[in-house]
Amino acid sequence: MTVRAIAIHSGKGVSDASSASYIIRYNKLSTPLILPASGTYSDDIAVTISGDSGTELRYTLDGSTPHSGSLKYFQSDIDLWGWSDRDRKSDSGKVGNENI
Repeated sequence: MTVRAIAIHSGKGVSDASSASYIIRYNKLSTPLILPASGTYSDDIAVTISGDSGTELRYTLDGSTPHSGSLKYFQSDIDLWGWSDRDRKSDSGKVGNENI
């Protein structure tokens, strides 16, 4: 469903239209939200993950699909400081300089 809206004022005319799209999936879990958004950052970042109430969130750091044995998210930041392609290719089990 897409909702579109405009503002109308007798002395100012009509605004541009804005819109928002919604998908409602009854009895289906929402896709977890990972923030901040994907991108290239020039400084260290802290990643947060959120999902539907009562769910257990699992994640990976190597691009593979998470499963029930993947790292469990405990509602705290995932600090990606000092993280590089070199770290991602190693089996060190580290995020930045922190053991996970």
